[in-house]
Amino acid sequence: AGTGLLLVRGAVKVMTGADLRFDRLGWLCQGDRPLQWLAGLAVAAMLLWATQRFQHFLVLPGVLLFATLLFYGAIWVYAIPLEVVRSEGWLLGPFPEGSLWHPLTWSSLHQVQWGAIAQSGSTLSLLVFVSLLSLVLTNGSLELALEKDLDLNRELKAVGLANMAAGLGSTMAGNQALPSTLLVYRLGAISRLTGLFKALPCLAVLVLGPTFLNYFPKPILGSLLLYLGLSLLWQWLVPVWVKLPKIDYGMIWVTLCLINAVGFMAGIGVGFGLAAIAFLIQCSRVQTVMPVEAGAAPDGGTSELPDCKPNSDAIAEVGLRGCLFFGTAKALRQQLGDRILRSDGTSPQYLLLDFSQVISLDSSAVISLDKVTRLAEKHDCTLVFCGLGEAIQQRLISSQTIAPASGSIFPSRDRALVHCHAQLQSAPDLASDLTDSGDRPRPEVVQKGALELSELLP
Repeated sequence: AGTGLLLVRGAVKVMTGADLRFDRLGWLCQGDRPLQWLAGLAVAAMLLWATQRFQHFLVLPGVLLFATLLFYGAIWVYAIPLEVVRSEGWLLGPFPEGSLWHPLTWSSLHQVQWGAIAQSGSTLSLLVFVSLLSLVLTNGSLELALEKDLDLNRELKAVGLANMAAGLGSTMAGNQALPSTLLVYRLGAISRLTGLFKALPCLAVLVLGPTFLNYFPKPILGSLLLYLGLSLLWQWLVPVWVKLPKIDYGMIWVTLCLINAVGFMAGIGVGFGLAAIAFLIQCSRVQTVMPVEAGAAPDGGTSELPDCKPNSDAIAEVGLRGCLFFGTAKALRQQLGDRILRSDGTSPQYLLLDFSQVISLDSSAVISLDKVTRLAEKHDCTLVFCGLGEAIQQRLISSQTIAPASGSIFPSRDRALVHCHAQLQSAPDLASDLTDSGDRPRPEVVQKGALELSELLP
């Protein structure tokens, strides 16, 4: 949400030349300025509608090309000179003439003031820390937006090599760009060639100069930033209202307001602090001594069910415990993913998740479990939940991680194991016409037997 707000503010600044602030709202409504940002808003609205209506990688560039042709068509119809259009702030520029690339050479090394660099050592160290923090935040945002796990080690290596090459070219430090990545993802152009095609215009500007950019309309560029910003704001402010607890949703708004008033890093820092405080308060309210029922096995075993072997190839069992929060969410996702997709390429038919020892879980853990659910569906593995507390169960249901009527929620581990084995053991006794194409029993055939076995348990 914070990134979306910054993109919206950047879009307004590109189109009007002024930042979006409350004290400048009157200034933005004076003269021809409303036409500039309203034109960009109209194109952004067209982009939002077109990308939702048509799923094709040519939709977004087609809308931008159509808007650009419409812009110059209006100039041609009304016979407005380009000098007048540029003087009124409708075009980018002016840019300096000639090449912009001045790489570092051996002849320029004697001009380096090494003493000044040594005196700025603390500032440079802070720059490295901020860059690494920005990289981690950007990768986390990309994982949430793209619903895909990223290899942080690989991203760090890529950023390191890219910055080494950029340093030789006398440019500033950087990392993965969230807006550009989201733009490519929404275009559907998920290919390595996309990066090469993006590098070509940058190389052309460096070598040939930015003269051709003087003819690019500001509302078109601003509309692209506005489209990305409004998409992120909608994604993190509207649908999550019913998925997140009110406290977590309130923290999003507090962080968003602080980013707008103070700055990005300060807002993110306060957001982390609020999340840590909420986590500590939640943990302090949890009963640390868990009661054990009389007659129950210390390890949660089921001695009265000798035929139920949770470590068989068809059933895998995982016992979760403690607090599941942002510090353990990634490891939780990876470990459960390893249980679903084994090293030999096979997957169990059922993965039983025992929540009886789980104290609490936050939104990061819920998102990780949602990703595990999608991974299990992809590999035909059924997740079975047992031992869920009322608060945790309601949270997983409200986030749409599990469905209340899915038949995969059981009050105890015993009932969950009986359900899994009832479905597995009924498969060999069924006729071939009672099985699907994957030789798995149809749910309606084995449901009755599973319910009868479940009723035998106390």
